[in-house]
Amino acid sequence: MKVLIVDDEGFVRQGLIRNLPWAELGITAVEEADDGQNGLEAAARLRPDIVFSDIRMPRLDGIKMVAALRQSQPDCKVILLSAWSDKEYLMSAISLNVVGYVEKPIELSGVENLLRKAVAQIKDERQARQDQETRLQAQRATAVADLVSGRLTVIPPGLVPSFAEDQAWTVARLRFGVPADITPLLDCLDPATQPVLAGALEDGHQTLLIQATPESVTALWQAALPGLPVFIALAPAATLAELRAAWELAGATLQDLYYTGYGHCFLARERTWPGSMVHQDELRDFRTCLDANDRNSAIRHLDE
Repeated sequence: MKVLIVDDEGFVRQGLIRNLPWAELGITAVEEADDGQNGLEAAARLRPDIVFSDIRMPRLDGIKMVAALRQSQPDCKVILLSAWSDKEYLMSAISLNVVGYVEKPIELSGVENLLRKAVAQIKDERQARQDQETRLQAQRATAVADLVSGRLTVIPPGLVPSFAEDQAWTVARLRFGVPADITPLLDCLDPATQPVLAGALEDGHQTLLIQATPESVTALWQAALPGLPVFIALAPAATLAELRAAWELAGATLQDLYYTGYGHCFLARERTWPGSMVHQDELRDFRTCLDANDRNSAIRHLDE
């Protein structure tokens, strides 16, 4: 966590910096500014989690600074400091939803209590967001399984906020050689224009449903593929109703890609193969001939 202290009195800033238990509370950076204008500029650069601010300062007072800060960093926790406790300031503190209001001269114990309160609020909010994201990931994985199985024909509300009804989808099936993180691939996609549903299905493949064309996904992923122990098959689906067929087509292609080695992303509808590659149906017939000790038929399958 990061803290910004904004006060036009240097001894106040230094007193807080030197005497509060920053490290104990998990605060890794503490910076200072000497008025509201410099405070806004420092906040834009630092992105603080907690701001201590005096109220009466040159150029831009603390109330106006915090009001502006709320526009760009609404989750930032604010603790106001002031030698002035008139009703207007107290009402402003309420409207700005500050953690607390400390009168000067400052008592460090009171400031520390408010700091601990702010840190606890931040931790609680982060845990709540993490819990919510975990629940969403589980719901998205279930939705992927239901969509590609045909059990579901609509996107559940809230799972893909930027989903558009009239846009096509790409089914991406990924197989990793070793456990690996798909974050480099997801980072290539813009969630606002290329929303994604991700799930690991029964076959062990990672399946992504991406609202974008296979060509655009391939172009974005080419730079991220080198070095990743993965091969990927993409298939288009014009509508949600086509996801099942696209998923099966991508799966069949994924089986063939096993023989190409890792680092490949292949469009299932462009199934052009190196001359030496054997298709899965041909391979199945070849194995049947071998099992029956029919070597001549097996050779004919390879010659064809």
